[in-house]
Amino acid sequence: MLAQLPPDEWHSSYYKKLSGECEGLWEIRFEADNVPQRPLGYRSGALEFTLLLWARERNDRFIPVNACEQALHRKAECLAFGDRTNAFWLPLE
Repeated sequence: MLAQLPPDEWHSSYYKKLSGECEGLWEIRFEADNVPQRPLGYRSGALEFTLLLWARERNDRFIPVNACEQALHRKAECLAFGDRTNAFWLPLE
């Protein structure tokens, strides 16, 4: 659904900017089988979002507990070495 919306229409019900130890990351927010899913990533272009790590949420905490640390490390690698990313195109209907 988010892929079909311009970035200025993404709102906190589905997408949230993180702060604190997770500064520089964003989470996509949804549930699957009653489990809060929180893929972490960052806006890497005007119409581009780079997924870095798949996390879940339990008791207002990410699983794995070091999700932000891992995602920030991957983000630094992506920014330093652009060839470590792959485009994943979603067909929009």
